Amino acid sequence: MFGGKIGAFLGRVGDASHSYDVSTETFVQPRLERLADELRLQQDGIERGGDNVPASEDTGFDLAETRVVDRIDRERSHAENQFRDMMNTYRDRLFDLEFDTKASQIRSAAEVGVAVIGGETAKGVDRLNPLRREMLNAERYLIAFRERHGLDRPADYPQTKGERWFLYGLLFVVLVIEMLLNGVFFAQGNPLGLVGGWFQAAIFATLNIFIGWSAGRLGTTLIIHRFKPQRVAGWTIIALYVIGAVFLNLTVAHYRSAFSIDPVNPGAVAWRTMREGAFAGLDAASITMFALGIVFSIIALVDGRKMGDAYFGYDRPSGNFDRRRQDYLDDRQDLIDAVQRAYEEAHARMNEEHDDLTRKRSESRSIHEAIARITRGYDAHLGFLERLGGDLLGIYREANRKARSTPVPGHFNRRWEMPRGAPPSYGEIRYSDEEVSRITVAAKNELDAQAGLLNEAREGAMARLRSLDDLETVHGA
Repeated sequence: MFGGKIGAFLGRVGDASHSYDVSTETFVQPRLERLADELRLQQDGIERGGDNVPASEDTGFDLAETRVVDRIDRERSHAENQFRDMMNTYRDRLFDLEFDTKASQIRSAAEVGVAVIGGETAKGVDRLNPLRREMLNAERYLIAFRERHGLDRPADYPQTKGERWFLYGLLFVVLVIEMLLNGVFFAQGNPLGLVGGWFQAAIFATLNIFIGWSAGRLGTTLIIHRFKPQRVAGWTIIALYVIGAVFLNLTVAHYRSAFSIDPVNPGAVAWRTMREGAFAGLDAASITMFALGIVFSIIALVDGRKMGDAYFGYDRPSGNFDRRRQDYLDDRQDLIDAVQRAYEEAHARMNEEHDDLTRKRSESRSIHEAIARITRGYDAHLGFLERLGGDLLGIYREANRKARSTPVPGHFNRRWEMPRGAPPSYGEIRYSDEEVSRITVAAKNELDAQAGLLNEAREGAMARLRSLDDLETVHGA
């Protein structure tokens, strides 16, 4: 008994609570047995047949048959609404693909690119024209300078910041080294010790480096000058440099020795020993100080010489021309980059629109396949409902026929046909595969045409840029 209850309970649990078959189809199919039980067709057929209802001469459906037809009609209406909703969804998805706008979007991307190229070219040429003239003027001055001074070689001078900062850095390092070394020597006879020694060393080192650097920057570049007065001035500067460097470093050496003799009045002692002889009274440390000072001065002289061209004044017009030329080339390259960037961005947008069209064409095909599949499923479902209605009516009629004592009405022997009515309305389904193919071909033709216009715009910009090379001829030398 207990086992029977469990079996009954499990039977109820396993029994579906609805009148539909579990299915993966779009349109769910009602279950024949469930609907027959729900509509009490077997019971009504027996009861009404026992009463010989409907009468043999009746031509219309009785109440039980009408319930079946109404239920099938509700199922048909539900399927029709479901079909209409799905078709409207697919129609909207097709409409959102916007195939018709692709050619115009490709054209718009190209027009924007052409406009940007034209704008960048106009701005760039306006900016390059004065730069080109300034470069040509600097070149004319450089050519005139070379002719006047008999130079037929390019100027040799530090052209990069790295080269210039190397020379300045070398000068600074020499200055610091000389100051530190001389500071140690000066500290030995200075009452302030190392601090006082470094302070005195800084003054002498700065003066020593300045003399050497100035002689290298001016004197060495003037001695090879084309004109005699400048050469005389150059040799004069070199002579003054030699005298000044030797005198300064001897003074430093004697001053250092004087500190060890008379810290109170070292200047008088240094002057007296210098009059006695250049190296009179100097110890080994002072002579070393003198030698180091001369070496550092020569390094500063070479550094000053390397700061510019070997020929006095040649690096200024040459440097001016190089700067003007570099400014022109930099702006010219900026214009080329701007034009190329606009060209590539426009091309990328055009290709993106075309690729999007290809992707949407594939999506359109999928949608049309889904529409065809849903339509076939809907037609098949209507056929199923018609058969289902016939089977339900057959259950009722068969039970009625067996229970009655009079002949059945004539329509009991005819197969029921479900009224289909007008097809569901859901609006126009656009973009057939043929139409999309036509749009794709038109978009590809538009892409090719606009790519040609874009290339012409870029070539026109490059032609205007090349025309700047004729600026000297057009405007005169």
